[in-house]
Amino acid sequence: MDPFRKIRGFTLLEVLVVLGIFMSTVFFGIAVSIPKIQQNRTEAVLSDITSLMFLYQQNAYSGKNGKSYGIHFESDKYTMFTGETYAAAETFDTIMLPADTTISAISFNDLGSDVIFTEGDLHPSTSGYVRMTNGATAYILDINTEGFIRVNEE
Repeated sequence: MDPFRKIRGFTLLEVLVVLGIFMSTVFFGIAVSIPKIQQNRTEAVLSDITSLMFLYQQNAYSGKNGKSYGIHFESDKYTMFTGETYAAAETFDTIMLPADTTISAISFNDLGSDVIFTEGDLHPSTSGYVRMTNGATAYILDINTEGFIRVNEE
């Protein structure tokens, strides 16, 4: 074998061009995916809230434990509770919203921030909406007088 034989390989310029293309693709992918991740996180929170509200509505209607069930909203959290009112709740479970998600508006007919399902009834104590945002997208959690709960992107 000849020690002075030319060894074939890639030049530094070729390696840098390939790395540049790869890094551009990675950075573009990250820039596109971050808003989608935030949107999915907010939609998951809204899905959790609607599922829990439906569960509490069903618990109240069926008379489970002979109690009323409700949900209390604040700007950075919501609280599921058992009892006639949030102030006199017998049990409660507070869930913090993700750092990038906030409740920007609470608009119920009774001007409060609670939705209560009384024992034996599917109808909520009030109707209206909760507006939730992740900074980029806003969602409306709507509760009507019949007890239907739905989420719409604003």
